[in-house]
Amino acid sequence: MDTNDTKLTNRRRRAAREFLMQLVYQMGMTNDFSDAARKTFLDEHATEITSACPDFKYFNHYLAAVTGNLTEIDEIIQDASEHWKIRRIAKVDLAILRLAAAEMLYPQAKNPIPRKVSINEAVELAKKFGGDKSPAFVNGVLGKIADR
Repeated sequence: MDTNDTKLTNRRRRAAREFLMQLVYQMGMTNDFSDAARKTFLDEHATEITSACPDFKYFNHYLAAVTGNLTEIDEIIQDASEHWKIRRIAKVDLAILRLAAAEMLYPQAKNPIPRKVSINEAVELAKKFGGDKSPAFVNGVLGKIADR
């Protein structure tokens, strides 16, 4: 794969990661992690998603990883986020943590994402969508998950 292909793949994956984080956030807000919720989200954002050309293999794999392993992911986040109960974590931060934890715990067979990349991308999402303290919080929790 040449440099231009790698850049395009990274751009598509970043777009997919951002849309997926937004979906996981919405699912967390409504406490609805169903396929119907996924379909509604994709229908509502079809134009944006199509124009961004996200990586749908990534999107589908990690959506299934989050929704299929939510209890385990939340337990791992809970253990790594000392003194913070899941219900107290800001919903945006929780969505970012769930997605990044899924990337680290349930990698794709082909093209697994290095843990360092998952953490860096999550911190960037926290900078874009979270509060002032979100990047440091996300980085700290994910660092503990990566070290386990």
